[in-house]
Amino acid sequence: MKGYLALIVTAVLMFSEVSTADPYPEITGFSIAREPGRVVLELPPVVPPDVFELKSPYRLVLDLPGVSALPGAPYLSTIPIGKWGIERVRTRQFRSGSGGATTRIVLDLVEPAPWELQTSSGRPLLVITREGTEPGDTFRIGSLPPPPTAEDSLSVDVEPFPTTSDAEPIEPEEIDLRGPLNPSPEIISRRQLALWDRRGRDLLDEAELLFAAGDYRECLDRLSRLFHHYPTTPAAPEGHGLAVRVFCDLRLGRQALEHVTLVLDDAAAPDSLLEVCLADLVECGAQAASSDDLALAYEKASARLAPCRALSRLGGRLGLLLAESGAESERVLDLLATALLADPDAPEAALLHRAVGLCHERQGGYARASREHVFAARLLFGTDPELAIELRLRAADNLFRAGLIEAAAEKYRLIAGLEAASAEHRSWAEFQLGNCYYRTRRYAKAAETYESLRIAHPSSFWSEQAEARLAAIARSDAAR
Repeated sequence: MKGYLALIVTAVLMFSEVSTADPYPEITGFSIAREPGRVVLELPPVVPPDVFELKSPYRLVLDLPGVSALPGAPYLSTIPIGKWGIERVRTRQFRSGSGGATTRIVLDLVEPAPWELQTSSGRPLLVITREGTEPGDTFRIGSLPPPPTAEDSLSVDVEPFPTTSDAEPIEPEEIDLRGPLNPSPEIISRRQLALWDRRGRDLLDEAELLFAAGDYRECLDRLSRLFHHYPTTPAAPEGHGLAVRVFCDLRLGRQALEHVTLVLDDAAAPDSLLEVCLADLVECGAQAASSDDLALAYEKASARLAPCRALSRLGGRLGLLLAESGAESERVLDLLATALLADPDAPEAALLHRAVGLCHERQGGYARASREHVFAARLLFGTDPELAIELRLRAADNLFRAGLIEAAAEKYRLIAGLEAASAEHRSWAEFQLGNCYYRTRRYAKAAETYESLRIAHPSSFWSEQAEARLAAIARSDAAR
């Protein structure tokens, strides 16, 4: 039996090549030094890195085949430099397309500079030409291993198994290495899934890098390949989250909502990713989609997530759409109130208060609607004065409908005297102010207001209506 095992080992070694170098070396450190007329990045004595440039902002990216033992490995680590034209250095580890480990070093440069890859004493050197910078201390990240020597090699000694003297030799042709050495279907399936995960993660890493560089077209190309070839990998939900950010930046709210829905339908997607997607969708300034699509997304999110700020703000966005469309007021009020309670200082708080006022108008609560419109007008006065004046005018109209004539007259008087208000708004406010006087039987004051409207806005529609009211006052005076 021992002779049989020794022969198997010998046969395997005959058909396999023993590498003289570690296929996955450990990247323990590198250094950045300022030399006359150049900046030198000294790397470990491994396979020369793959170097490429990225623009907007300008970066040099170095991919070294090997396992990262740098600070923060294998996750993203940022080391500030702040001199020699280098803002910072970022390192991380990821899986390459071949399945091996790759250590990535990214140099964030202030501006483009000539560079070349050299070799000195067995070490790769990235040399950046940089004139006019002051020399300084060498930055060392991790620890560099000593340079390789001629004696450094990986030797494999195979000691044969001891055999008894009476063991009969076994001829190599009697051993079938194919059958017993084939992996089982379960192992093949598991390895295939692991390969898909690595490839999906590589595509996602490329897409994130392109998104950071502002190249949305290439970023979406990588994501589409991820969704088409590896839709069931753990990287796919994160890819949909990145797609939401891309489409929100492009103000394509409908496409962003489609990817949010895909994350909602994926039971394996973590809740933290879903909250980020909802927050990005709410921050998107564009119209997300129809109220029906948004309502379906809100219902799915409510079933999965506990009450949170992102969910409440999504409900507020849905409430705004429903309020504009005239949907059932009670449901809309509940959505809007929840959003305002979760984040009263949200950017859309003024619009939420305006929508609450619209709902109370439809229910006949004119006094409450007036208060909401006044509050919304105060929030909007610094950013959108025209809409703020329109809301103040609407608040005055609601007070007039509620029978609060004196309060309405005070607001009409204020709007009629605002130079920032449009001629149409001022003429309507002055006409309604006359109506307030007429309603409270102060006919002389009403006639004076109507006459002032005719002089100030002779071509206005409300000027014609004021003439009719003046005629009615004259007839009543004659009758008296």
